[in-house]
Amino acid sequence: MMPPDHKWFLILLSILFIILLGVSFFVPHLTLKLIIGFSFVFLIKIKNLDSNLNQLQERIFNAFIFIYPVLATGIKVLEKYWITGYQNPLLHMQINQLEHFMGGIALGVVLLPLIITTLNKVTFKEKMIIFIPVVSFFSLIYELSSYYIFYSPTQSYSYLLYADTMHDLSLNIAGALLAFILLLGLVEIRKKGINS
Repeated sequence: MMPPDHKWFLILLSILFIILLGVSFFVPHLTLKLIIGFSFVFLIKIKNLDSNLNQLQERIFNAFIFIYPVLATGIKVLEKYWITGYQNPLLHMQINQLEHFMGGIALGVVLLPLIITTLNKVTFKEKMIIFIPVVSFFSLIYELSSYYIFYSPTQSYSYLLYADTMHDLSLNIAGALLAFILLLGLVEIRKKGINS
């Protein structure tokens, strides 16, 4: 049986999901991303897969699963209605880079509960060797599937879109590195502070 605070957390998360889903119908490609992302988060919370996270990791996880979807949706809405690539290509590019960087962080945060048991058994260096490639692998799957779903690889300028996709992947990996620092590096620093 779920504790009452866990149930309230899921209820608030469900309300957030419904609100963002309503907003996403006005922004192309966002609805599917929200459904997939929230499905993973609901699965983690309902199956209690986040129970192996320590207190700091759990706080970061819980805060991020509320903050990230709001930020990502807000950025998409801004991009669609106020900052189009034709009006300001440089700002559009910078926002796109921010989106992919945050996406790498989000993927790291969501994947952590699934691999934390393994990570807790290894050294700090081994944690990095496991965490960043796992997040990078899922980022690669996301970027390549997005490329093939949202773009036509037969378009004459598809090589430019592919180059952009690989650039996006590098930003996802940079986000994964920051997620590693936040989720595992801070924990290691706190451990060393307590032990010394």
